[in-house]
Amino acid sequence: MEALADGLLAFGGYVVGEGADARTTRECFFLPRGGALWQRRAGMQRSHACFGSAVIDGSVYAVGDSVERYDASADRWVEVAPPGALPESHFAAAAVGREVFVLGGYPLERSAFFVVDAATGAVRKDAPPPSFAPGDHFHFAAELAGELHVVGGIEVATFVPRREHWVRRGGAWLALPQPPAGLWAKYGGQAVVGGRWYLFGDFGAWCFDPAAGTWSPRAPWPHSMILTGVAAADGAIVVLGGFPGDEGGAPVRFVYDVGADAWRDLDR
Repeated sequence: MEALADGLLAFGGYVVGEGADARTTRECFFLPRGGALWQRRAGMQRSHACFGSAVIDGSVYAVGDSVERYDASADRWVEVAPPGALPESHFAAAAVGREVFVLGGYPLERSAFFVVDAATGAVRKDAPPPSFAPGDHFHFAAELAGELHVVGGIEVATFVPRREHWVRRGGAWLALPQPPAGLWAKYGGQAVVGGRWYLFGDFGAWCFDPAAGTWSPRAPWPHSMILTGVAAADGAIVVLGGFPGDEGGAPVRFVYDVGADAWRDLDR
């Protein structure tokens, strides 16, 4: 899920079902700003789940195996990079300027650090964070103040979330203050609001302030969820869907009020 100037775009994911009835989807929906009803929009060219996305110049990019861009004026998805160019799942994705950065993921032979030129669709490999090994996955990545930040991720050798924080500056990776806990994205979500990075999951809830270089605790989200859609909108953070965690239950619809440091359940 990504926020646009006039609303929220939700796309891809899993259709709930048993056995062959469970499938990935191409579906796409739009919620106008201030509206209450989701509108169906053109589906992606390929189905995706456990994938990534980014926004560049007001356009949404779906990232996973290939890259597609949503053309809102024509209500269609346009191929930017062909299939086979990138990992299919379990990776981190973020945009800085007109480039999309992809780290980790599966299949293993595509587990690396990629840079995608959104204008041309060219894909190249670059040096990953120093501790990265192929197979590491579920990092968090975001653009802060024009730089790419990467935290956490599952170390494939131990399957333990890392307590690492890297920033890509001038083409090189620099270590920043560690987060207070090991972070990973499967049971979590993230959003940038007001230049600050908010991360929620089974590891708790934290906010990174790039100006101060500090981490601070925040109210944890109400339920453990897996692979939710998360987007920042109007100074709040919206959480939609996902698989129930250990507590069970239905997919969620929550909103986090950044100023009040409080969660609100939209189904109550």
